[in-house]
Amino acid sequence: MTGKKRGKKSDPLADFCSSIEIPEISLSEWEDCHQALDLTVPLFVSPSEADSGTERTLTFSRTVTTDGKPTRSKVQCQITVPLAAMDGQTLVVPGEGDSRDGCAGDLKVIIRVKRPS
Repeated sequence: MTGKKRGKKSDPLADFCSSIEIPEISLSEWEDCHQALDLTVPLFVSPSEADSGTERTLTFSRTVTTDGKPTRSKVQCQITVPLAAMDGQTLVVPGEGDSRDGCAGDLKVIIRVKRPS
């Protein structure tokens, strides 16, 4: 006999995973956090672009916070304005808003139709 103990082997990964505590949050708490990261940006289009639809590149800045340190960066996002878009219509691009520690809000693009004066 070698003197080794018989029985269950220790699994380092299982031990590590069982040591992690994940606080439970309610759906409403998660939504509040997520919505706080939403970013609203206007997109100005002409009446003809609103009527026929168009593709536009939207340039905006967003905040990315990692380990409590916020940084601003310019971002470009391709936006498809649908046919017959209306002034005030909102287009949502999931995950392109501000972000904090891996959680990102949505980019909400408000269509603004420029009317001739």
